[in-house]
Amino acid sequence: MKKLSNQLILALVAVLGLISSLQAQTSENKNYLFIHEAWAFEKAPKIMENQGHNAVTIHLLGHSLASTLLAEMTITACVDKVAAAVDEISSYVVLVAHTLGDSTIMLVGELSSNRFESIIYVIAFMQRNREPLLTLALSDKETQMFLNLSLEPGNHFSFFNQDGVISIFYYNINPKKVQEPVLKLNWQINAFYVQPIATSDEKFRSVKRINFKMLQERMVTPELQLRMINSIPPETVMELDTGHLPFLWKPERFVTTL
Repeated sequence: MKKLSNQLILALVAVLGLISSLQAQTSENKNYLFIHEAWAFEKAPKIMENQGHNAVTIHLLGHSLASTLLAEMTITACVDKVAAAVDEISSYVVLVAHTLGDSTIMLVGELSSNRFESIIYVIAFMQRNREPLLTLALSDKETQMFLNLSLEPGNHFSFFNQDGVISIFYYNINPKKVQEPVLKLNWQINAFYVQPIATSDEKFRSVKRINFKMLQERMVTPELQLRMINSIPPETVMELDTGHLPFLWKPERFVTTL
């Protein structure tokens, strides 16, 4: 058997080194922070923790069975809650924002952008600087959101009708699994829709952004998702053939894509 040439040996060493490096990157443990409904993300974080990652889930005020006084439900309180969760994590954070989580992370990003490895938008509105979320939502001609939204007398808070919630969010979920999540829905803050949020290039907008496009979404329709992607191009776009709650409908596929 002929001896291996020095060049071949060096080539093999290089290949083995590359494989080792890729394995190290693949197995690297990361810190994921999911907002805005802790109960909705329940399955995906458990899968990720079994893979060695740290997965933290939090809900914005009002989005749980825990009673919250309407006077305490403010954008500032939501931002403080997320910022506190970021502070409790010792290293870089991958922030996963679902729908209304977007306005919160924009403000948190201005405070803690140096703590974020990346921000992943899961059907979250991608707003331009000082662009109200409501402007984007109203431009979505096919959305079913406003047909199923009720306002309290002062117009400071809104609530999704239960029938509408099922048709928009849970239409592809096993009916037996729908009742409890629907009961957890509560008043949400309208300020998220109307308040223009200022962000800077050196802070929030400097963080790597990844967008998950959901092809069967009924609230932020694929057409609006595409317009936002073209308007503010993220570094990466991933498509999933699911609806509003991919982490409930296909949690394993969601985690694999993540």
